[in-house]
Formats: sequence, structure tokens, C-alpha cells
Amino acid sequence: MILADKAADFLMGINTLNEEDYTALIQSKIDPELLAVFQEYCLELVPEEDESVVSTLLHLMIMGYLVKENEKNPLTKSKIELSDLN
Repeated sequence: MILADKAADFLMGINTLNEEDYTALIQSKIDPELLAVFQEYCLELVPEEDESVVSTLLHLMIMGYLVKENEKNPLTKSKIELSDLN
């Protein structure tokens, strides 16, 4: 499977998650220190923007990281399997 297909499959699968499951996925794959680095970087990139812009940028960074992680170790099958989060 080519990387673009893997990314598309992952993104389609992650869109099926509710907020609780999405949060569980993030917490299982991104440690708090890395998340803090992402957040600080977003704040440095757009210091004058409101919280919604920073939040959107943070979300994009998280998704990019998860897509890359999915390339190394699939996080989804046809849908994300919650049993794989632990």
C-alpha cells in the first residue's frame, strides 16, 4: 500500500471516532511532553492569533504526527480498533 493510501485510510478511520476515543488515541500515542512541545510551537508560530487558530494548528500537527506513526505501525485496520490503543 502506498503512503497516500495509508494516510487516507487512517484519516477516514479516525473520523469515525467520538471525542472520547479520539482523546484516548492521542493519549496512547503522544506523551504529554511531546504534546506540550507541539502546543508551544503553535503558540510561537501564531502568537497574535486567538485560541481557535492555535487549536486548529495544534490539531493539524497532531494529525500529521499520527499519520506518520501510522506509517510505521498501523493504528487502523479498516477502522481504528480501540483494543489497539492500550
